[in-house]
Amino acid sequence: MKRNLKTIQNVREDLNKMKGEKVNMLVNRGRKKIVKFDAVLVDTYPSVFTVMPEDDEQNKQSFSYTEILCGNVRVLPKMI
Repeated sequence: MKRNLKTIQNVREDLNKMKGEKVNMLVNRGRKKIVKFDAVLVDTYPSVFTVMPEDDEQNKQSFSYTEILCGNVRVLPKMI
């Protein structure tokens, strides 16, 4: 049975394709605190990627690719 295992490289390539697009972010902050917000995927770097939330109250945020692999962060394309 073949398993679909994601690597950091796979995640980075997937996010590179979404650069500049609007995304839905789901971030698990621990202790049953899940933060949901709309953002624009700004850039990808070797270890992290950055997003700019659409509401003006939040600043640019960065997340590591390992947070996606661990399930603490989900990046979903925003449906119109």
